[in-house]
Amino acid sequence: MSNNNDPLAIFREPSDIDWRSDEEATYDGLDQRVTSLEEAGTGDITELTTRVQVVETEVDRLVHRPVPALRARGAVVFTWDDGWDTHPQVAQWHADRGQKATFYLTTGLLGGAQHMPASAVADIFALGHEIGSHSVNHVSMTGLTAAQRQPEWDNSVATLDGLIGLSGQVRSYAYPLGDHSDVTDREAYLRYDRVALTGLAQGFIGSSTKAGNWLLRPDYEGFKHGRFPWNQQTHSQLMAILRDQVMANAVTLTTYAHQIGNPDTPTEEQVLEALDFCEANGIPCLTTAEALPGPKVVNGGFENDLVGWTVITAGAAATGTTVSVVDDAPATGLNGSKSLRIVSPNTTTSSDSVTVSQTVAVQGGRSFALSAQIRHEGTPTGTGKFSVRINEFDENGTSIPGRSVRGTASTSAWAQSTAWPGESTAGASYVGVLHPDTRLVQVALYVQEAAGTFYADHVYFGPTTYQTSTTARASLFG
Repeated sequence: MSNNNDPLAIFREPSDIDWRSDEEATYDGLDQRVTSLEEAGTGDITELTTRVQVVETEVDRLVHRPVPALRARGAVVFTWDDGWDTHPQVAQWHADRGQKATFYLTTGLLGGAQHMPASAVADIFALGHEIGSHSVNHVSMTGLTAAQRQPEWDNSVATLDGLIGLSGQVRSYAYPLGDHSDVTDREAYLRYDRVALTGLAQGFIGSSTKAGNWLLRPDYEGFKHGRFPWNQQTHSQLMAILRDQVMANAVTLTTYAHQIGNPDTPTEEQVLEALDFCEANGIPCLTTAEALPGPKVVNGGFENDLVGWTVITAGAAATGTTVSVVDDAPATGLNGSKSLRIVSPNTTTSSDSVTVSQTVAVQGGRSFALSAQIRHEGTPTGTGKFSVRINEFDENGTSIPGRSVRGTASTSAWAQSTAWPGESTAGASYVGVLHPDTRLVQVALYVQEAAGTFYADHVYFGPTTYQTSTTARASLFG
């Protein structure tokens, strides 16, 4: 029953509102209610006019307002591997529902039996989907030498960029067969913003080295992530996860599938059921790049000049030092066209240094990986070196003693300066685990006691390990 003392009372009765399929709200009884409002007026034309205007304003707001905020708290990332001939249709199904997905394509299979033509890549991209790399030949990366892996990493990206017609679009990678190692991860993170693994249906790593967690917090910023194996046998579990986890919790679910109709992939009916469920319940369907932004370091490839970085000079380095971003060819097979250059002619003593750094907020006690591509020109003078460096600070910004570590020194060719778990750096074993009290980390490129011209590119700092909790997974960044 409406309250005539409240001009907006007619909008407080949800049963009177018809939410139409075109996501616009209408009020069927508007004319009747306005007439009732006029009849209930006091005779004061000003007051009556004001009350009618309030009603009309609220009706107009409702009529032109989209359906309220999404009901689901979580999101889902559907990924499709290999480039099968059913994938263009899958891409259209997603697009018809306003959804996005990621298609990890194996370029050597395009145009082959039961695989989509190369021309379909641009069509899928044009629908708003993400195109990711899944190698050239779909072989285990751990079974290849570094020289054999290089074209698998890079030729796939070059081919896909060419088919899309834009460079720099392929920033996600999925391991063929799920096989990976620390060595392949190091190579991958210098080329991509994120890599996808496989996953066990129960969502835990267990004893499998291939698997990763597929149910992540929305603020997860790690480099690697798992994917739920969606097939005819696991479809009912997927639907339960969407209903019980994604609808109710702020989590991101990532799935993967192959050729529709094969035993290791859902049927057409199952795919449409999942997509329709997401559409009906307001579950956002995102690309991998949208859902998992990747490493925390800003502008680690210096493609955006010095954005995100701070330059500090000490001692004699305050005179004559220049720090700039220059056009430069990256290490073989890596992305980008720029690098950092430090010209420091006066850093000859231990008190002379140049630091190019940024500070990252972290949670203490977490594992991490730190790396950068570095090199120098000619032969630097002095007994010091140029390398990547990490410094740890507590919540008050106080340096934590013994938690400053430098990576391996530069050489005349591009090489990786690293501080990885289990490696020895600067003569001390550094296991790659932050101090429990660490809250801030300074990631730096550091010249000390070495005069010369130095270059850096592809800086990475981020997580390396997973925890097994599906609902409260810890990440390096909180």
